[in-house]
Amino acid sequence: MNSLIAQPYAQALFEHAKELKQAEKVYNDLLNLRELIDQSVDLSRFFANASIPKDIRRQTLDKVFNGKLTETTLKFLLFLEYKNRLGILKDVCTEFEKVYMNDITTIRVKIASSTQLDKKQIETLSKQLNKKFEKDIQTEISVDPALLGGLKFQVHDTVYDYTLKAQLDKIKEQFIHA
Repeated sequence: MNSLIAQPYAQALFEHAKELKQAEKVYNDLLNLRELIDQSVDLSRFFANASIPKDIRRQTLDKVFNGKLTETTLKFLLFLEYKNRLGILKDVCTEFEKVYMNDITTIRVKIASSTQLDKKQIETLSKQLNKKFEKDIQTEISVDPALLGGLKFQVHDTVYDYTLKAQLDKIKEQFIHA
């Protein structure tokens, strides 16, 4: 639900940043903000808590982020605060990434494997994904031994799960419901 609310904000910010030729800088700001929100429970609570008086929220945003974010991003944060929408900031970051990646013809693909992939394997996967999506590929590789084997890809909100664990889970479900 929040992504539906966040998408127009992300689109408007992207168009504004693109006009100012700051789309990449704002994109990097938002990636960092999303990471901070994920890492800091206090920051996440601050953004979600609309009961904090507006003047304190504005002062806090200015004090914490002034000089650390582009002026465009900081003004956008203050705008979200004005609209009582700071609680959807993480979703705005995610939606902005989608718009940005679509515009620059690059997509970010998260690849999870049960073992570490070498450079050649990553290059081969990137080439195959490039053919499938007809976009340049930016990979984010992670290792998850619980997958047992195979690969799992995430492109935006879609997950392609080709892992042994997923196949075993399907077989388990078939036995349970048979």
